[in-house]
Amino acid sequence: MSTTRKTLVPIGLAMLILCASLAAGPAAVPGFLEIPFELDSERSAILLKVTIDGQTAVFVLDTGASTTIVSPRLAGVDPNALRKSRFSQDGPGIRAEGIWSSVDVTIGARTFRSRMVGVMDLAEVSRVFRTPIGGLIGQDLLREFGRVAIDFRSLRLRLGGES
Repeated sequence: MSTTRKTLVPIGLAMLILCASLAAGPAAVPGFLEIPFELDSERSAILLKVTIDGQTAVFVLDTGASTTIVSPRLAGVDPNALRKSRFSQDGPGIRAEGIWSSVDVTIGARTFRSRMVGVMDLAEVSRVFRTPIGGLIGQDLLREFGRVAIDFRSLRLRLGGES
């Protein structure tokens, strides 16, 4: 076997492995939590599944929200217990009635125990999205991770690098 042929066989094998791995799609990044999401292109929103106290619902990823918001049903709160929120009425944000409550939040394989969240009626948000919305994931949860990456091609939210 000639030297040229001996060199081409390993290179050809390496190229075949590389092509096969690229065709399989993006691999999970070690140390990162990967959460699949759906895009609501009509509203330019990212929707993902989140579990609150054992109940799974659709949440909106809201990188502009400072706090995670959960519906009264998921938080186990009587809607009549909601009161005027202290959120700014002069600036951007939700104008709603709300209270604080402690819940277990599971996003992907990570659970945040006894997490303080805002509880608000999300009926209007659900009406706009034409599907029941259980809440909004805000910066308070996202800041638990050193990095947040939104991969629109593979429809994956990647969270990692503890902050």
